Amino acid sequence: MSLPGYILESELYRGRKRVVYRARREQDNAAVIVKTFVDEFPTPAESAGLRREFEILHTLTVRGVARAIALESHRDRLHLVLEEAGDTTLKMLCVEGTLDLRTFFHIARQLASILAEVHRAGIVHKDVNSNNVLVDRATGRVTLADFGIASRARSEPQRPGLPHLIEGTLAYMSPEQTGRMNRDLDYRSDLYSLGVTLYELLTGRLPFESADPLELIHGHVARIPVSPAERDQRIPTPVSDIVMRLLAKNADDRYQSGEGVAADLARCHAQWESAGRIEPFSLALEDVRDRFVIPQRLYGREADVERLLETFERVAAG
Repeated sequence: MSLPGYILESELYRGRKRVVYRARREQDNAAVIVKTFVDEFPTPAESAGLRREFEILHTLTVRGVARAIALESHRDRLHLVLEEAGDTTLKMLCVEGTLDLRTFFHIARQLASILAEVHRAGIVHKDVNSNNVLVDRATGRVTLADFGIASRARSEPQRPGLPHLIEGTLAYMSPEQTGRMNRDLDYRSDLYSLGVTLYELLTGRLPFESADPLELIHGHVARIPVSPAERDQRIPTPVSDIVMRLLAKNADDRYQSGEGVAADLARCHAQWESAGRIEPFSLALEDVRDRFVIPQRLYGREADVERLLETFERVAAG
């Protein structure tokens, strides 16, 4: 693959539909990121998605989100050019081995704060995962990337569909984003995906792992994952509890803001640096919503919901 005016140096990420390269602009030798399609002839809908991503990023001024520089067209294929944002992905760092707690805090606090700013700007990312987080090894700077399916809507109804047709990355997807929960999707879906990403960062594994898409959906909707502290006893319980709160099935039971997550992570970080341990404390004391959200909980139907979940478990188990 080539793009006139740019020298493609290395591949950062390749998915089913899109590929991301580190590159240099020939005009001034500036380092950039180039995002384009795997297929030589992308569909009109895919091209429209890249145009929408350019429009969102061109106006979004959030520290920790790569600025869109240009949208180039070559041989009927669009290429999104972004400012350089890192030499590796968080996924690659996880594959290389479990990170120490100091590095975890450095990355996690940045990512929570970036999401808080993105949500404050009225954007729901809808695809937060370790492949979409770029890291600069030299500085430790973190950048949230790939706004290809991001939305400006305050909430979106979700309908059940075939797993391969659901927008997003299934292993990191909130229960409501699967379309199986009869719940609208809002910015708190990103906080669930943040929880999955932090779980992976801590343990080197995902909360639910399967080659079967329906089994992954079942895990997000109905199963409680093994906590990070149970997987690795070296992980402090308060840190594990933060991640598990993010992974709550019901959006109303999660953190309600990225600021709340960042505040609790900062408290853990400070204790770890000063004492080498983290004492238990009440979570989410600084977790304040900046918008009004009507709860979608079924009140007075706890027993009915429990029976439905039990039936779902039995059917899924055959």
